[in-house]
Amino acid sequence: MKYIYTFSLSVLICTLSGCSILKNDLSSAKINVPVNYTGLVSDTSNIAQLKWRDYFKDPLLHELIDSALIASPDLNIVLQRIENARAQIKTAQGAQLPAVNAGINISARKFGFYTMDD
Repeated sequence: MKYIYTFSLSVLICTLSGCSILKNDLSSAKINVPVNYTGLVSDTSNIAQLKWRDYFKDPLLHELIDSALIASPDLNIVLQRIENARAQIKTAQGAQLPAVNAGINISARKFGFYTMDD
């Protein structure tokens, strides 16, 4: 009897605690963000626009970098994956095009001399 009372009390407590509503404030503060940041940048030079051949002036270094890029297995894998993705895109685009199919079917029925379907 004591176990039934303890069990029913624990079930009642779990049920009542599961019905409570959480009070979470998920609202965020309103921050005024500018539409664009073009007016804030006064320096027009950007290293991302500079080509690496212009940055490095040594012709021997140019040859080393070119040979490393040609022999790079990681770069070759990336290029193959790009080609594979392009082929998959062309396949998907080709599946959306209309298709025309034609076929010829010839059949004949030949019965023997002693069959029922003469």
